[in-house]
Amino acid sequence: MRWDVKEGRVNKNLEKVIAKSLAGFMNHRGGNLLIGLSDDGTIKGIEADYNSLNNKNRDGFERALIDLVNNQLGGSAGTFVHIQFLESEGYTICWVIVDAATEPVYLKDGNISRYFVRLGNSTRELDVREAQNHFAHRLPLGKH
Repeated sequence: MRWDVKEGRVNKNLEKVIAKSLAGFMNHRGGNLLIGLSDDGTIKGIEADYNSLNNKNRDGFERALIDLVNNQLGGSAGTFVHIQFLESEGYTICWVIVDAATEPVYLKDGNISRYFVRLGNSTRELDVREAQNHFAHRLPLGKH
């Protein structure tokens, strides 16, 4: 979530990547995000993230993730996020189950609100016209 394995340090940009992915899931059909795996599927765990937090445990991680959602996506966005923890090969993985939102979810970027959707294994930003069209034509919840 915030510990950059490649650089061996806290990288706040990773939090923005997490928030962007979550917004993309919420604005489309929902989805699942696994934190603690590398892009190639290698298990890295979230223990290094624990050590970068004030509360250096699972509870502190969950609290930091919910704070990230609330701060970057807004308080109501947290209702679409469900967090579970999995243990594998001696590591902890965070499994984030994301519901489709009932209204558009925007990522706060300074004074700008950005709209993202999840397309396959990537997250794409839509401009204002694309975002309005996307949400207007999205299937109702439960019809996916």
